[in-house]
Amino acid sequence: MDTKQMKAILELSKTLNYSKASKNLFISQPTLTYQIKRAEDELGFMIFNRTHAGVQLTDSGSNFVIELRSIYLSLSDAIEQERNLSNSLGKTLKIGLPNRSSLILLPDAIKKIHRIYPDISIIPIFSKDMGVNRFLDEGTDILFLFGNQIKKTADIQKYPLFRSNVYLVCRKDDELAELENVSAENLNHRKIIIGSEFYDEFRTIRESLTQFESINVRNSPNFASTLIQVSSSEDVALTFGFMNNQNNEFKWIPFKSDIEVPCYLVTHSSDNRKSTKKFINLLQKLYQTSDVPL
Repeated sequence: MDTKQMKAILELSKTLNYSKASKNLFISQPTLTYQIKRAEDELGFMIFNRTHAGVQLTDSGSNFVIELRSIYLSLSDAIEQERNLSNSLGKTLKIGLPNRSSLILLPDAIKKIHRIYPDISIIPIFSKDMGVNRFLDEGTDILFLFGNQIKKTADIQKYPLFRSNVYLVCRKDDELAELENVSAENLNHRKIIIGSEFYDEFRTIRESLTQFESINVRNSPNFASTLIQVSSSEDVALTFGFMNNQNNEFKWIPFKSDIEVPCYLVTHSSDNRKSTKKFINLLQKLYQTSDVPL
């Protein structure tokens, strides 16, 4: 039985609800079902009873979960001790990012941390899925997130960085590029692209735009696809300022909206290294004093 199966069993035993457990684990419900079924097949007995009334632990399952919880805590402690030992020797900080522009001031922070800890290595790891699962599996030490992508638990520590505003992105030869700011009224007869990664955050804006019959709102699977559409057509896009890579290829115009998204870093609560806390502190100070549009 692997650690993912252990986490699945322990979380489901706590919630007794497949939907809640899968959300807490940041996996799909079918994946959770598969992990539980696979564990039960390997063990040779049922851990959970599934009835119309919900999920219940079997007698065998109740006893097993008590033992499993103890084993998992011991295993986690052993992994953490080894991770801290490895990090103390290699002095490596792995930081998970959805893209380079998410932390546009990261190079400045790396330069500053090297003056304090010359032998430390900062390794950015880019993940299309925001890197949450990798972080929870301890594949990264620090993770950049926005909105409410991960719940506050005893296992993580959250550090606020900045709040990002909504921007309209268009080609520089677009007539909208002449404006200092843009509102929904400026977008008549235009096609607006909104990335699926911001579906929840842009819900109210999407609803306000659909009130205009002349505005066509479209979805995009990711920001790279969005930029290709903008550069190859008359489409424009709405996104958050932290997606701006500052290369001046497009015009980024503030969009009139009350919406802003909190951006932050998370670490494992068990990571007590001074270098981790110092690095995060440097990033926080850089963003507090920066005039980079966000």
